[in-house]
Amino acid sequence: MIKFLLGVTDPESASKTVSQQDFLEFENSIYERMKDVQDIARNVQSDQISFLNTNITIFLTVAGLILAGVGIFASVVLSRIKTANIKAQQKMDEANTLMATARELNEQANDTIVELNRKHGELDAKLEVMELRHKDLGKILESKDLESKLQTLEKSANLTSALEKQIKAMFDLQHCSRVISETERLLRRLKRTYEDNKFAQNAIRDHLEQCYKVVQVESPPLQVEVSYMLNLPYRLKIDEIVKKANDLLQLSLSISQSSEELKEYLDSGNGDPQLSFDDLENKREGF
Repeated sequence: MIKFLLGVTDPESASKTVSQQDFLEFENSIYERMKDVQDIARNVQSDQISFLNTNITIFLTVAGLILAGVGIFASVVLSRIKTANIKAQQKMDEANTLMATARELNEQANDTIVELNRKHGELDAKLEVMELRHKDLGKILESKDLESKLQTLEKSANLTSALEKQIKAMFDLQHCSRVISETERLLRRLKRTYEDNKFAQNAIRDHLEQCYKVVQVESPPLQVEVSYMLNLPYRLKIDEIVKKANDLLQLSLSISQSSEELKEYLDSGNGDPQLSFDDLENKREGF
């Protein structure tokens, strides 16, 4: 069979007729060789495809890295461009703000110039008036009636001041009288309410005595002094009279406050019927 394929002829075999069996073997051999060739072709094709896939993968990887680098570079560039654009916009805004401020300052300066011109005109007019008054003042100074006029003005000023002080002193005395009247009403009401409380009665009696002293002892002579404080000799001690009136008012306010504190102390149930008036000072912090 091999010899037949190689084209070798054997005189003996050449004379023999090729049988059906030999032909089948030859055909099978051809199929096997074709199969081997196909396997080899498939292997070659597979290797080529693997090689191509590898190269394509490498190419795509490199291309991806290049594109990634380009993308990063583009992102950095765009970011810097955006940052520069933002800074430029901020600079533009600042410039616009400065320009607006400059325009406003310019307008204010113009207004100030106009105002200064107006005041300058007014000042010139006032200077003219002052010059006229200066001339009139010179005439007055040369007049013999100037000293008498000044004395009259001084007396008027002193009288006005004395009247203001008299009104203040009278107001303080009136206020003092109202405070004492209200305090006495409060104390009488407390006296009726706590008539069985020795401590309360002693404390109330002390406050009423202080009220009596203010109204009946200290206030009447002071009222006379206030009424005549514009006349001599009271006029020589006006400030002293005003101070005495204010001190009397402060005393009446102190008595009123102490009476209110006494009421709060008694209303809270702290009043001890067994306490004497001598114990009041020890209990004073309680009310």
